[in-house]
Amino acid sequence: MGAPSFPLWLWSVSAGFQGLGPSLFSSSERAHQVLRIRKRANTFLEELRPGSLERECTEEICDFEEAKEIFQNVDDTLAFWSKYFDGDQCEGAPSEHQCTSPCCEHGTCIDGIGGFSCDCNRGWEGSFCQNGKALCMLCRPVLCH
Repeated sequence: MGAPSFPLWLWSVSAGFQGLGPSLFSSSERAHQVLRIRKRANTFLEELRPGSLERECTEEICDFEEAKEIFQNVDDTLAFWSKYFDGDQCEGAPSEHQCTSPCCEHGTCIDGIGGFSCDCNRGWEGSFCQNGKALCMLCRPVLCH
């Protein structure tokens, strides 16, 4: 015998899907939500327009190269990217210490990807600026043992 005709094949495939029910297909309400999404800048001319932070990284997910095109220098790009990629690591205090801020109010927190570092004020040291230096180290480091 030859191969089944196309209408017969189509009927058998669609009949097989009917038994699968809602676990395979989304509800019509959820499907309509997809249809309501508006894309503002997703046209073939988008590549000709200069980069926009809102268009490239807020409306869509951007990568490092797109962010670099927007900021046009490495320092500004890294400052943006470290917060965009995994949030601001300087918000709140880490669980490793008892201070209320990441650098124990004695330094400046510098956000990084997956962590942060502290730039300690004069007279403070430690990974969280939690240790005060001895007074003799501040005034005359040569006299300290």
